Amino acid sequence: MQAATWRWGLNDGDRVRVYDDNEGVPAARAWWLLRRHGVDVRVLDGGLRVWVRAGFRLQRSDAAPRRGQISLTDAAGADVASIDDAATAPQRGVLIDARAPQHYRGTVPGSRCC
Repeated sequence: MQAATWRWGLNDGDRVRVYDDNEGVPAARAWWLLRRHGVDVRVLDGGLRVWVRAGFRLQRSDAAPRRGQISLTDAAGADVASIDDAATAPQRGVLIDARAPQHYRGTVPGSRCC
């Protein structure tokens, strides 16, 4: 994770915005990973489609950023479920399978799908 953030040009104190063109799933994953490591990160509501619809310009080249020097914090573990937590979740609350419906084949017992 540290190497990737350096490649992306992130530095301590940067506020990061993430977006995608896939219903927000990759952006949400990036948001979660970066946030767990202490990065100030936001998700662009509506992603690339909304950006384009609003008439904002796009960059048409692969410009490599200058290498960053961000220092990531250790990932906190309190917001992550263990395999044992997932196995007992239906008895204590709700376990949601967040996969897209087209990938919903087979499930953890007691979980619910969108």
